[in-house]
Amino acid sequence: MRNMRLLMCGAAFFLVTAWDSTAQWVAQTIELKPGWNSVCLWIDPAAANLDDVFGSLPVRSVWQWDRRFTTQQFDTDPAKLFPEDPHWQYWYPPSSGLAFLSGIKSMAGGECYLIEVHSNAAPFAVVLKGQPILPNPKWVPFEMNLVGFPSGPAPGPYFLDYFRGSPQIDVSTSYDPSIFTVKSSSASLPVTAPARTRMERGVAYWVRLRDVAGYIAPFTIEGLGNGLMDFGTEVVEQDFTLANVSTSAVQVVLSPAVSETPPPGKPALAGAVPLSWYNVVSLTNRAWVDFTSPFTVTVPALGKASVRLAIRRGDMASASAGAVFQSLVNVQDTAGRVLYQLPVRATPSASGAGFRVAKTGGSTPPGHNAFEGLWVGEARISMVSHPVTTTNGSTNGWDTTTLSATRNDCPVRLILHVDSAGAVRLLQRVIVAPTPSAVTNQPEFALYADEKLVPAGMTNLARISSATLHYMPPQLMAGEFFATNLTCAFTLGYNDPLNPFKHLYHPDHDNLTSDYGTNQPAGVESYDVGRTVTLSFSSITNFPTDPMWGAEMAGGVYRETLTGLREYPVRCAGYFGLRRVNRISALQQ
Repeated sequence: MRNMRLLMCGAAFFLVTAWDSTAQWVAQTIELKPGWNSVCLWIDPAAANLDDVFGSLPVRSVWQWDRRFTTQQFDTDPAKLFPEDPHWQYWYPPSSGLAFLSGIKSMAGGECYLIEVHSNAAPFAVVLKGQPILPNPKWVPFEMNLVGFPSGPAPGPYFLDYFRGSPQIDVSTSYDPSIFTVKSSSASLPVTAPARTRMERGVAYWVRLRDVAGYIAPFTIEGLGNGLMDFGTEVVEQDFTLANVSTSAVQVVLSPAVSETPPPGKPALAGAVPLSWYNVVSLTNRAWVDFTSPFTVTVPALGKASVRLAIRRGDMASASAGAVFQSLVNVQDTAGRVLYQLPVRATPSASGAGFRVAKTGGSTPPGHNAFEGLWVGEARISMVSHPVTTTNGSTNGWDTTTLSATRNDCPVRLILHVDSAGAVRLLQRVIVAPTPSAVTNQPEFALYADEKLVPAGMTNLARISSATLHYMPPQLMAGEFFATNLTCAFTLGYNDPLNPFKHLYHPDHDNLTSDYGTNQPAGVESYDVGRTVTLSFSSITNFPTDPMWGAEMAGGVYRETLTGLREYPVRCAGYFGLRRVNRISALQQ
């Protein structure tokens, strides 16, 4: 009977909780009736101050269960809760004579409360808007606990299905119950028919824990802390684990949802966070899939399954200053027993990263470019022009328009830098040097186009170079990164040591007269080699499911025309790919 007395600490309890699961910001509607109301918050409310929430309403007091130690001294009558009780913290409205005893000032997500409404008040509802969080109940082993569970939406699962196989909470017997519900009539009743009694989301129950470890749900989410997936300004990928604690396999459905309007004082809604999920069918069949519709993950009995989500920053639309991309991921089993809501957030960086280029309707913060930074990649030349031959086999010219496939690809290292104004330069080499910050005392980095520009004494330098380009200063390219073709032309001089016609020791190719005293002009022993490089970008929508495409990755068709090697221009082409390795907008050159 002591367990029944434990339960009777809550007078008349009643709660109906309605959920709108369409946002990072979720509205939890709490319907209150006269007497005591049992509440469990599954959001972290934006407006949590109790004076503001309940101060003008007919609420007599709010009590928070705070049992942090075990004792045998808990047999409080439900109608006689006193502030001296060590297991509770409480709040009284400012107008109450007991307001000076208030020990809590605000409500917190995941906590359980008893809300006492004046007996002569009419029923009313309180709507709290906040960010959903993962549950983390404060269990006291082998004792009664006031807790709530992340049960599925109405009509809710049966108690027996939710706790089936749980050694911590036994609902299989009616003569020694572990869970008690509390009704508005002040009666607290044990769940004696768990196969026919449904759970209510947002309701707190008195639960007797029969073990040291607590119980949350048939499956849980690991690796996400409180549940927030914050991609910030730089993060591309987030992963977490679904852990099945039941003895049968669970089918878990993940579905995207858009965000509600944020509450006052919070960053404006820029739009939903565009996500992709990594679909692994087999070792050789795996790919990113656009997360615009639900997908299902099978979690084996007593096993785990991983989930990988990534942001497609290239698909983030334009936004006003200070706005944040926000959305939600709902995680629910097909049986409807469990529902988790994971808030998702992404913030545009100061450099404008995460916005589309101007041609697709995007915008960037003033003084920055969406693609600024250092881009490194490679082109694979696989097509080249060829001589035209007659039927008798003689060569009478070159076909400069038709390209033929090469036997093997020729790799060409590409190094591009985009500054804050959007100017693009083709580099032969770049030196990345750490520089101490006077503000944070942490290493930052600078880019140098020439070793001679690097300050003396600097260490831990990294050099990236292209062997297919000769030593030359950065070449400014005409066009806009990812929006139009990029083109530049440069010349390998006839007397350059790397010119293929020049030979240091061969008298016919050293560009010197017979007496070795005078330099010959171009065209006598060696020739200028002209190179015109054109990069044609593939559309930003060509690879919509790849989270890095259009933000950290770019690619398309590489074309080059060479003059001076033969009588006719030599044209070649292939595909290229680039990846942004940093966002340093300044290049020392």
